[in-house]
Amino acid sequence: MCSSLIMNNLFVIFLDLTLFFLRSLTFSFADSVDDGGWTSLIWACEFCHADVARYLLDKKCDPLIRDAEQNIALHWSAFSGSSEITEMLLNEGCDVNAVNVHGDTPLYVSYFSCRLLKLFIILCEHCRNIYSHLE
Repeated sequence: MCSSLIMNNLFVIFLDLTLFFLRSLTFSFADSVDDGGWTSLIWACEFCHADVARYLLDKKCDPLIRDAEQNIALHWSAFSGSSEITEMLLNEGCDVNAVNVHGDTPLYVSYFSCRLLKLFIILCEHCRNIYSHLE
C-alpha cells in the first residue's frame, strides 16, 4: 500500500514535469513514441489523467497513433476505466471499432477489464450511433 502511494506520487511529479517540458517545446514532439509505441496521450489515458489528455488533444496530438500491439488511445482509456477521457476521444473521432493485434475493440477491453459500467454504456451507445443508418 505504502509503495503504491509513493509510486503514484512519483508519477504525479513525473506528469507535472512532462507538462512543463511539453509546454516549453514546439509541439512536434508530442506524438513521439517510446519503445512500446506509446505516445504521451496513451500514457495519460492509461493512468486516467484527463487534464493531461485534454491538454494534449487541444494541442492536436493524434489519438489514432497505434502502439506496438495496435491499440489506439481509446483502448487504453477503456482499459483504465476513464469515462471522461473516453468521451473526449470519441468526440475527437476515435474509432470505437478499432481492433488491436488480439482482435480486441475498446468495447471488448472495457468489458473484460471490469472497470465501469458507465464506460461500457458510453461505448455501446457510440456503437449503436455508428450503425443506426443500417436500421
